[in-house]
Amino acid sequence: DTLVCFCSDNGPEGKETAPGSANALRGRKRSLYEGGIRVPGLAVWPGRIPAGSRTKMPASTLDYLPTILAAVKNPYPDDRPVDGISLLSVFANPQARRNKGLGFQSAGQVAWIGDRYKIYGTNRGKGAASKPLMDYELYDLLQDPTESKNLATAKPQLLGERILLLRRWQASCKVSLQTSP
Repeated sequence: DTLVCFCSDNGPEGKETAPGSANALRGRKRSLYEGGIRVPGLAVWPGRIPAGSRTKMPASTLDYLPTILAAVKNPYPDDRPVDGISLLSVFANPQARRNKGLGFQSAGQVAWIGDRYKIYGTNRGKGAASKPLMDYELYDLLQDPTESKNLATAKPQLLGERILLLRRWQASCKVSLQTSP
């Protein structure tokens, strides 16, 4: 009757010459490329998760709270935005899709990951009104998990849509921080 979830820490430490490897994935710890944020995760729940099942759906520890609350049929206790999603649907069907993107921001970098596409942005200085200007890259993680082919120029509309989703998420984070107890 117990759900057990496990994941490792993100990315190998240090420069490319340091011990540890993200294998073919680009980036290391403190990078928002896949080598810095993608880690394996395991979940075991007898009778609820079929043994040996696998999914390609991106998930995060942000999803733990909504998953646990859904599993015990308890609503979220207040109206603050919740960044994660319940993973109950993917436990039942490994082919399930994420209905909400997954955002990251750290040290002048941002990333927004959907089921397939990811944008990565990095700060390139100060713009008008002291807002950072970002350079964005777009990757198809299903076809190119190593992030070797930037599709930003080839798919500008898709990039623009993802940037708007990222900005909405960032605004939601600000609201969450302002309403924290």
